Amino acid sequence: MKYLKRNTLFFIFFFLLNTSFIVNAQNFSKDSLRIELLNKTSILFLEQSKDSALFYVNEALINAKKLKFNNLIAVSYYNKARIYEHWKEIENAEENYINWYSIRKEQGGNKYRWALSGMRRFYTETKQIEKLKKIDREWMLVLDKQYDDNIQSEWNSNKSPVEEYRLSLYPVLFNLVKLEQYFFAEELLIHMFEKSEDLRKINWSNSDFLYYRADGYMAKQQDTASLTLWYKHWFETIDKYYPYDYNIVESTLFTLSWDYPEEYLTPDMREKYEKLFLDIAFKYGGYETYEKLLFSKLYYNKTWNYSRIKLTLTALQISIITNNQFCTNKYLIQLDEFVNSFSVTEANLKEKIEKLIAETPVLVTNKNITKWKAKTIQELE
Repeated sequence: MKYLKRNTLFFIFFFLLNTSFIVNAQNFSKDSLRIELLNKTSILFLEQSKDSALFYVNEALINAKKLKFNNLIAVSYYNKARIYEHWKEIENAEENYINWYSIRKEQGGNKYRWALSGMRRFYTETKQIEKLKKIDREWMLVLDKQYDDNIQSEWNSNKSPVEEYRLSLYPVLFNLVKLEQYFFAEELLIHMFEKSEDLRKINWSNSDFLYYRADGYMAKQQDTASLTLWYKHWFETIDKYYPYDYNIVESTLFTLSWDYPEEYLTPDMREKYEKLFLDIAFKYGGYETYEKLLFSKLYYNKTWNYSRIKLTLTALQISIITNNQFCTNKYLIQLDEFVNSFSVTEANLKEKIEKLIAETPVLVTNKNITKWKAKTIQELE
């Protein structure tokens, strides 16, 4: 049945190709129709026979060039590239995609934008990252010019230049995140921020915002080295482009405090992260901000380990400095719970605990300190 259907289709195509039959004479000449049909026939063969597919697309290309039909030359190059890509001949595919793209770039407008999108798709799927970056930079130039000239886009005709810029950039950023090109994606985002103050007015707390989205990917990949640097960049960007909105900073701090995969941290990474966290909390809210974040983090952390002990002692000190008796009592109760539930699992923990105790100020009563200190040392010996 499939064979019969295919032959029937080919009979129709060749009937059209070899007669003077013209469809919609106002829009198509006999020659352009023949080239269109040759292209369509080549795609029908795409999965079945590379040689047959190339035969028909080459015929289409020869005729289109002879008649100088630029649109059909572009279509023929594109179809030829598709054939080579399907048959895993990537270099040949790229050569023809570039020929297609060059024509569309010269034509401009939506044809150029579609070609940029097509090249992005090809370089993404073939993992040619540096060539992809070049295309993405060119995409930014197109967006810049459109924004500078205040052009109403044909692409998103009902959107303002500001909305159009963002909507056209975000898919590029998301694509780069999937490829783990986080910092290049950030480079493009910063370019947008530098372009105009209006382009910075976005929802910084949205889960689709670049920093949040990349944070999720890195956490999933357990890429803690990149995460530590990413958080630093994140706060530097907030500080430079949106320094006065405390809600954004607090929201981001909470994200960091929950999403950071502590179980995968090396001691060096943990130290860098905790310093960054502390510095930012103090910069934007002082002790009160840090105390609020610590209290929330400790409330949901039910497992006693060295990290939690350190956080609890730090929070205890902050609660005393801020004269927050409620939190002070809460932390003391937690330390009593620690006495009864803690078991030693980490090397050199004794020295670490003793150092933390020595750094902890004298509390409401020495009894509390003595109780869990004695129990801890006993456990460790």
